Amino acid sequence: KCSDRKVSEKRIYPTFARTFPPSSKQSKSVISLLKHFEWTKVILVVSKKPSDVQMEEALNGLAREHGITVTETHYIPGHYLTKHNETVKQIILQTYKKTRVYVLLADNHPMVDFTRYMYEKGLLKNGEYVIICVDDEVYDPSKERQYIYKESEAADSDVLPFRAVFIVTHRAAINPEYEDFKQNVTSLSMCPPFVIPAHPHLALPVPLYAGLAYDAVMIYAKALTEALNNHLTEYDGKDIIDNIRGHEYHKNRGIMAYGKVGNWLDSEQKVGQVILLPGV
Repeated sequence: KCSDRKVSEKRIYPTFARTFPPSSKQSKSVISLLKHFEWTKVILVVSKKPSDVQMEEALNGLAREHGITVTETHYIPGHYLTKHNETVKQIILQTYKKTRVYVLLADNHPMVDFTRYMYEKGLLKNGEYVIICVDDEVYDPSKERQYIYKESEAADSDVLPFRAVFIVTHRAAINPEYEDFKQNVTSLSMCPPFVIPAHPHLALPVPLYAGLAYDAVMIYAKALTEALNNHLTEYDGKDIIDNIRGHEYHKNRGIMAYGKVGNWLDSEQKVGQVILLPGV
């Protein structure tokens, strides 16, 4: 799990590849969304988590290239707690007369507080505002209301405020064998050398990053096999990485059933958008 765009600089990291896309990939999706709706002025609200700050840097650069103006940038704590919602409220009160489009680079909890307070202020009733939240985690389709309430809340929370929200996130696993993979991970984790205790009634959660790690091992193994078949040595990282570069492959367990490691050795997985549909 590495989203740092710095390691995309192959003059410095020539033998680094990844199955998790860098933050700049999501930034491109945000720009595409803004251009599609012809939204040319936005306000950024950025978590101080390193990954979100990196995404802010990438997004600012792309915005300048595409004629989109970031009028203001405001920051919230990286380790966001409910007590920090006063910070969110102050940002809204200071900015709602200056923009119609907010871009949040933060996780679910501040987005929920931000959206609910705008709704309480009556700002979301007439469709005049939009909130675009960029989530660096992976969308889990098994969590029906993943983005409209916090984990500690009841599932019957009001959904109406979230009609104004776009979520830009990594697509979830679509390989039909992924459920079998998760069961295998759970079973093997209870065996030596891990011996993780299992609850008799609660399933052990298996993060999608386990699938990404599996993909990474399989990609490396295939590239190493090709290198050895060509009478190359396993100690030459450059030769092995050349066998990975630009190769398309069917992912066995990862986020998508099909993927590609680009020429810059970054995953070229697709990014999805999640919205609340009428009648939900």
